[in-house]
Amino acid sequence: MAANLQSLLQLLIVSQCGFLLLFLVTRQGTRPAIRLSLIGLIGNLGLHMAINLVAAQSNLALVDIRHFCSFLYGPFFYLYARALIIADEPLRLRTFSFVGWLIIPSLYHLFPGFPIQVLAVSIFAVMALYLALTVRLLTRFRSYLKAHRSDDTPFLLDWLRRLIYLFCGIFVLDVSQFLLSRIWGWHQSEWLGTLLFGTLLAFVNLLVFKGLSFPQIFTGISAGEWQVNLQPEGENISQDNQWEQRINDHMRTLQPFLKPDLTLAELAEQLGLSARNLSHILNARFQQNFSDFINSWRVELAKRYFSDPEHQGQNISEIMYAVGFNSKSVFNATFKRKTGLTPSAYRQKFPVRISEKSS
Repeated sequence: MAANLQSLLQLLIVSQCGFLLLFLVTRQGTRPAIRLSLIGLIGNLGLHMAINLVAAQSNLALVDIRHFCSFLYGPFFYLYARALIIADEPLRLRTFSFVGWLIIPSLYHLFPGFPIQVLAVSIFAVMALYLALTVRLLTRFRSYLKAHRSDDTPFLLDWLRRLIYLFCGIFVLDVSQFLLSRIWGWHQSEWLGTLLFGTLLAFVNLLVFKGLSFPQIFTGISAGEWQVNLQPEGENISQDNQWEQRINDHMRTLQPFLKPDLTLAELAEQLGLSARNLSHILNARFQQNFSDFINSWRVELAKRYFSDPEHQGQNISEIMYAVGFNSKSVFNATFKRKTGLTPSAYRQKFPVRISEKSS
C-alpha cells in the first residue's frame, strides 16, 4: 500500500512539474535568471520522479541518471533564491560551475567498486552546502533591507523562509531514509519515503500556487548594491552635531517617513548627503539602522494618533497606513518592540477620550 501511495505522489509531482515547466516556457515578463533556475530545479525534480516511476513499473533498461539529479537540487535551489533577491545580476559561465560536482556520480557509474556510501555522503554534503549558502544569502538580504529600506518587504522574506524550511525538511527526510535503510539495515522505512514524496509535492505546489501567483513582489535589488561600502566618505561627518539636529528637523517638518517604500538613497538625497554618510550618521548619532530609525518616527506618530480625539474614528489599520507602514505584521511587531504594548492595547489606554468622542 505504501508503494502504491508513493507511486501516486510521484505521478502527481511529475504532472505538477510538467504544468509548471509549460507555464515558465510560455510566460512573458519573467526575468531570465528566475526562469532558467526554476526550469532547472523543476525539470530536474520531474525527470527524477519520472525515472523512479518507470524503473519501478517496467523492466525497461534505463540509463539511471537519478544520482546526477540528486546533485543538482542544491545548486538550482540556491540559484533560484539568488535570482529572486538580486534583480539585475547577469548569468555568467561561473554561475554554472556547480556542474563540476557531477564528476562524483560519473565516477560511481564508471567504476563498479565505487562505494555507495561515498556517493550518498557527497550528495548530502552538496545539498547542505548550497542550503547554507541560501541561508547566508537570505541573512545578507535582510541586513540590506534594514540598512537601506524602510519597508521590510515581509512577503518576499517569508516566501524565501518558507522555501528554505521545506527544503530543510526534504533534506532531513532524505538523510534519515538513507541512514535507516542503507546504513542501519531497517527496511520498514516506507513511511519516510511517503512523507518525503509528500513534502516534495508540497514544495512544487507552493511554487505553482503561491510563488508564480505574485510575480510583482520579486522586485529584487541591484547587484551592485551588494558590494556597497557603508563607511563614511571623507571626514568623519558623524561628529558634527548639526547633522543630528538637521535630520530631526527634516523628519519633523517634511515627514518623509510617511512614504511606505522610502529608501536610504532617497532620504540622503533630500538631506544633501551621500547614502554612506547618512547611514554612518544614523548608526553613530542615533544608534539605529535606517529601517529602525524610520519606523521609530512612524511609531511616534501612530502613538499621537491613538491618543488624539480627532483620530479616534480611524481604526488601527487606517492609522497604520497613514503613518507609513504597509504591513500589519511589521507594524504590530515594531510597535510592540518600541512601546511594550500592541497597538490595540496602547489605544485602550485612552478610554475617556474615546467615550467623550462617542458622546
